[in-house]
Amino acid sequence: MRASIRFIRRTITAARHITQALVSAIRGHQFRLIADLYRAIDNGAAVAISYTRSDGEQSTRTIEPRALTLSAAGHVLLRAYDRRDAEDTTFRVDRITGADFARCA
Repeated sequence: MRASIRFIRRTITAARHITQALVSAIRGHQFRLIADLYRAIDNGAAVAISYTRSDGEQSTRTIEPRALTLSAAGHVLLRAYDRRDAEDTTFRVDRITGADFARCA
C-alpha cells in the first residue's frame, strides 16, 4: 500500500512540472513503460532492458532505475545504475526497445 501511495504522489508531483513533450510520450506507446519504470524506482527493483544507442548499436543491460527526467530537447531520460558498466548512466526512454521487470533480482 505504501508503495502505491508513493507511486501516486510521485506521479502527481511529476504531472505538475510536465511539459508537452512528456505529455506526448505518456499518451503514446511509452505510457506503460514510464509507469513501470516509476514503480521500479519506488520499489528499488532492477530491470533488464534492451537498448538501442544513437549509433544503432543494440545491447541488453540490467539496470537499477533512479529517476526519470526531461531533457532540454524534450526527451524523457532515465537515470539508472548500469550493472554491466558498473556506473550511473542516462538512457533515453524512447530508445528502450524492451523491458523485463520480472526477470531481475
